[in-house]
Amino acid sequence: MSGFIFRGISNVIAVILISLLPIVWAAEKEVGLKIGQKAPDFSLKDVYDKEYRLSKMKATLIILIFGNRKTRKEADKWAMAVRREFKEEIKRPERLTALQVGDVSSKPFFITRSFVKRWLRRNKTILPMPLDWDGKIFKLYKVPKDRPMIYLIQDGKVVWKMASKMERGKFEKLKAAVSRFMKVPHR
Repeated sequence: MSGFIFRGISNVIAVILISLLPIVWAAEKEVGLKIGQKAPDFSLKDVYDKEYRLSKMKATLIILIFGNRKTRKEADKWAMAVRREFKEEIKRPERLTALQVGDVSSKPFFITRSFVKRWLRRNKTILPMPLDWDGKIFKLYKVPKDRPMIYLIQDGKVVWKMASKMERGKFEKLKAAVSRFMKVPHR
């Protein structure tokens, strides 16, 4: 009799655990680098062969918007909002630098680098876009493949991050963070 009760209880527990799995899977897991972590240095070139090296940027705050072929439209929405909201600060690169970092490692093999560069020159990016041809920088920054990743970097460290499609409420959080960190003394 006690074996029967034990099996019945274990079956109930199994059903409860199985029913909780979708909730656990649906919970948003943390992505990206940790806040306070040193931002990996990178040296990437844009379509005009201008080099962008994180360690050489002297801005009080750096906004990095990471996107790939699949997330380009959403990354462009973030970039458009950043350019519009912080237009005056971006004109002063010692205050704020904003970049769209493009992962082009997922381009089809038959599309050449020169074609990608020509296409991006004709279809201008909203912010300067250093290109990550082999995807190494995206891996270092732990960028998810399904949505843009936005980082705020100050004094070489990650001070804020978000992986999200562009939404007004999410952008308000970015604005508040930029405002807060622009007031923080720099180096």
